[in-house]
Amino acid sequence: MRKRFHHFLLLVTLPASCRLVSMAAEPLRLSFDLVWQQNLGPRYDDALFRWAVCRDGSSYFTDAKGRLAILNAEGRVLYDSARHSELLSTVAIACDPEGRFSAANERRVMTFAFDGSRVQLVSEIDIRAHRVRPSRLLVPPSGEFVLTGFRDGASYIHVVRRDGSLARSFGEPPAELNASLARESARRASIAWDLSGGRLIYIPMSHFDVRAYALDGQLLKRCPAALAGFRQPSPDILTGRARPGGEVFYAAALPDGSLAVQAALVTDGPARKPSQKLTLALLDRELQVPFARVLDASMPGILQGASADGTLYFMSITPQQGIQLRAGRLME
Repeated sequence: MRKRFHHFLLLVTLPASCRLVSMAAEPLRLSFDLVWQQNLGPRYDDALFRWAVCRDGSSYFTDAKGRLAILNAEGRVLYDSARHSELLSTVAIACDPEGRFSAANERRVMTFAFDGSRVQLVSEIDIRAHRVRPSRLLVPPSGEFVLTGFRDGASYIHVVRRDGSLARSFGEPPAELNASLARESARRASIAWDLSGGRLIYIPMSHFDVRAYALDGQLLKRCPAALAGFRQPSPDILTGRARPGGEVFYAAALPDGSLAVQAALVTDGPARKPSQKLTLALLDRELQVPFARVLDASMPGILQGASADGTLYFMSITPQQGIQLRAGRLME
């Protein structure tokens, strides 16, 4: 029988400095133990799908055409509506500390409550005055909205208060990238809230540069090379422009302060031809040392988040299987 993997039992005390760790050390290789799976039917063409996972394991699924599905912690669909006019053009969603969900588009951020039978809009703020084009949304315990995305041509982290005022913008793209790639990488960054450390985790899309911020904008920690195998961007032979050395898909903060990060790593294939391999790495609470990896052979989809008990949530969308939502635990 396979043994359930409790990652927090493997943590050791480590120096505070960030360092590159060779994958030759062969970190623990894990597989995925499925807890539940739900099929939400066929996908829509040209739709943007988002899935927000709450701390209690309940979750909200939306697409840019206004669909909303609500699932409980066991994966049972409690609500599924094909069209909510308020959710048209939604680009990002998140759970708030009360278990409600918030949705952002380029005009506003809305918060909805579900009473078991119907969904009600309880509040909304207009963000057009801040000129923010959001791509990710997070609601920390303070109740403010954290958005990543363009503002006045730059890609930063933006904290917006519940009254709609802009508290602050902070952060910067990776300095190692050229301007256009750096802005896009920062705009599509992954963000997660580390509850145990009270900090915001931020990783640019095409640069494995893990950072931890306080909500006042203070940079608490930066690990620019936390995962060996994630290449630095290199010039394209034909255009001369920088191309990514990999891509971070999503980061999920785990209960003990460690971090699950899913990325596509660029490796040399036959005849040294670059190819991408999907990898899930577990970083310790110092945001370094990938002490465990899950290889693409057992990957159940694209990481979407984690609940308070460490359950990981994945989504896969294909023409053949439609929209598949999966939850499970890592196993040795």
